[in-house]
Amino acid sequence: MCWPRRLGSLTLTQRRAFVFEQYYIQRSDAASFSLLAGHTGFAPPTLLGATVPQCKRCDSASSRLFQYLAEGEVYAFSLLMQQAQALGADEAALAAHTPSEGASSYPRLWADMAYAGDRAAAAAAAAVNFPAWGLMCGRVRAALLSGAYGNVTEEEVAF
Repeated sequence: MCWPRRLGSLTLTQRRAFVFEQYYIQRSDAASFSLLAGHTGFAPPTLLGATVPQCKRCDSASSRLFQYLAEGEVYAFSLLMQQAQALGADEAALAAHTPSEGASSYPRLWADMAYAGDRAAAAAAAAVNFPAWGLMCGRVRAALLSGAYGNVTEEEVAF
């Protein structure tokens, strides 16, 4: 997705695309992080109200890291659903969406690391990716709350 350079130029279609693509990414990442934490078979039909299994062998920092990340995905899912609802989408519509190649390649890399059990590579990827992701989300959040997009509320951009 090509992000606009000037405030107020992010279209409703682009805002909705973010939510639709993120829905797919979050569900996949929750399963990958759960597997990296040492769980198998975590694939609930929805993350809304889901619970990541308790860590049975969180004997290492990496197990605890990925347990935390899996639980974070579940927590953030309800926030994503608030944003989706504000944009006129429900979970059925999100689930029916076919993700773009870009939105499917990112979680595929996490899944590859999870299935290989490569916690070191996954921890390094998290250390590089998550700060950049956080900065980008902060910029988009600030823009959406600026008034340039109408009356966007804190709840709608809590994700």
